[in-house]
Amino acid sequence: MTYCDARGIILSRNLTVRAGGDYMDIKKTRENKRLTQEELAEAIGVSRTAVAMWETKHILPRASRLTKLAEILGVTVDELLTERE
Repeated sequence: MTYCDARGIILSRNLTVRAGGDYMDIKKTRENKRLTQEELAEAIGVSRTAVAMWETKHILPRASRLTKLAEILGVTVDELLTERE
């Protein structure tokens, strides 16, 4: 079950919903682009805390934010969401 907070971030009742999978490492990708959490957050229009929580996979970015996140990181939305083998 998911919930959306006031900032438009989808929250999961099960905070480890993605931790078991091998999904794109947002932190590593962000760092490769030489962006701080603050810079990425500002570019997307979310808080730095939201970015930190995406990176630790405690919450998922809202669907409406995925396109901008992918664009900034230089990847596709599919790459952000597809579990790696």
